[in-house]
Amino acid sequence: MTKIRIAGFGGQGVILAGELLANAAVFDGQEGSAIGSYGSAARGGLTCSEVVISDQFIDAPFAEQADILIAMSQDGYDAYHAAVIENGIIIVNSGMIKEKNLENQHLLPATSIAVQELKSPVIANMVMLGALSALTQVVSKKGLILAVEKTVNKKFLEINLKGIEIGFTKGLELKK
Repeated sequence: MTKIRIAGFGGQGVILAGELLANAAVFDGQEGSAIGSYGSAARGGLTCSEVVISDQFIDAPFAEQADILIAMSQDGYDAYHAAVIENGIIIVNSGMIKEKNLENQHLLPATSIAVQELKSPVIANMVMLGALSALTQVVSKKGLILAVEKTVNKKFLEINLKGIEIGFTKGLELKK
């Protein structure tokens, strides 16, 4: 069982990222569950998605401690980095976060990459998901692509898929 927490602020696509991750797990033949929570502000407030992926039935979709944290914003990082298991993985949206020098932490400027390469900061969540797949294989790139194709509005499909591809490539670079 793998417990993943995605944390950021409203408007960064944290809830969508969690749903896509859980759906990708299902496309990969696993069980996947995602539950999102919002802060008091719809945009700008702390937002979190709890994702559990398992090869068995998931009876508790919440994770007190996560195996993996994707930190999209400073508030998300500050709120949850200490709740990652020992030897867990943290993927940090660097440039947006003043991170601590922790082991098993990967720095990826997802927002900068999304702006520079795709001209859209809202695709940073896709960049992070692609990187997660490459770094951990918790879900396959193929599963992520299928989840995006089945979930994302056709109008935004191409840019989201490009974000996954770019993130996957960046994740492979981080893995080296």
